[in-house]
Amino acid sequence: MLAQPDNQELGERADAYNRLIKDMAVLPVAAAPAQGCTGAGYALTLDGEWKQGRLDRFGHTLGFAPERYIVPGMSGSPIVSAAGAAIGVISTGSEGSIAVLQPVLLDCLPAWLARVHERENRQRRRIAARQRQR
Repeated sequence: MLAQPDNQELGERADAYNRLIKDMAVLPVAAAPAQGCTGAGYALTLDGEWKQGRLDRFGHTLGFAPERYIVPGMSGSPIVSAAGAAIGVISTGSEGSIAVLQPVLLDCLPAWLARVHERENRQRRRIAARQRQR
């Protein structure tokens, strides 16, 4: 989930969202591997397991292999880097032997939302640095 529903228009849904995420950890967002590069990554399966795979960058999309880990119903599941940061999102499954490419978060999110995430990541890093200094 990227943001709370409008609490003015959808008050009950906003409250439900707040209850849902109250105890959840924040998943940082980071850049995907550079164009033409390959890297390790993980996809969150429907049974809650992280499956390791190979990531290949193609423009604003990622290939995730083995494709058999991407199944119907996984739309919205994160693809994370080896460092544990969200870099992509499952949006569609495979068609037979044809791999379907998944969007890269920082390339495909609206620019304003990517800026919000970057600002929040910087703030988290500053807070963590202060806590380490204590």
